[in-house]
Amino acid sequence: MSERGNLAQARAALVPTLLMAVTFAAIASGFSLLLRHQAPVPDMNVLSPKLAAYQAHADAYDTVFIGTSRTFYHIVPDEVEAAVESAGCPRPNVFNFGVFGLTGAEQDWLVDQVLEAGKGALRTVVIEDPLPEARTLDNATNERARFFHGPAEYKSTVKSIASFPESTPKKIFRIGIFGAGAAYDLSGVGRAAALLFPAPEQPAPFKLDMVYDGFEILGSHPTPDIDARRKDFLEHPDKSHAAMAR
Repeated sequence: MSERGNLAQARAALVPTLLMAVTFAAIASGFSLLLRHQAPVPDMNVLSPKLAAYQAHADAYDTVFIGTSRTFYHIVPDEVEAAVESAGCPRPNVFNFGVFGLTGAEQDWLVDQVLEAGKGALRTVVIEDPLPEARTLDNATNERARFFHGPAEYKSTVKSIASFPESTPKKIFRIGIFGAGAAYDLSGVGRAAALLFPAPEQPAPFKLDMVYDGFEILGSHPTPDIDARRKDFLEHPDKSHAAMAR
């Protein structure tokens, strides 16, 4: 067969192939979105137990700090309350709503939950700048990322990426990772299996000690990630000195 004949044959096969791919994507996306509506909110480390605890005791708090692990480990409700009182103001009741790795889209959702639960009691919400969106596929395709990056969050996620102070190439790369995560979610991979065949043994949920109103002392619950960062800090003090110099 001539080269021209091969090209004609390839073009003839291209249209039905593309049509089949588009049809499959549309069916998979529709099925995935249907399953998304049926799936419960996933159990997320720290975030889920904190939200449940706050919703159950929202009437007791008039001030909420929302942020990342920096808020979680550095905002001490008792100290904030005492400082406000010593300044001659009415003593507030503070809840620390710091969550590991909180991004912009997640923060928007969390603020809505807090405002809804705190109606009638909530007077002040202090919001820390969220973390930027993921730059790795692992962080864009895990269960938490899939929950917070459905079609309803597309606009806020892109807006969050665009607003972060970094170079345009980095923003484009981050948008690409977000797009890959969104495509993975729309494909429905694993969603039906998770609903029809749940794990026989669920991991023990994270327990939140409400004695400290959501605050946690750094290192009181060591994790492999915290241990690894501590080891790196001790073995390479020059990194810390360089970061402080910058």
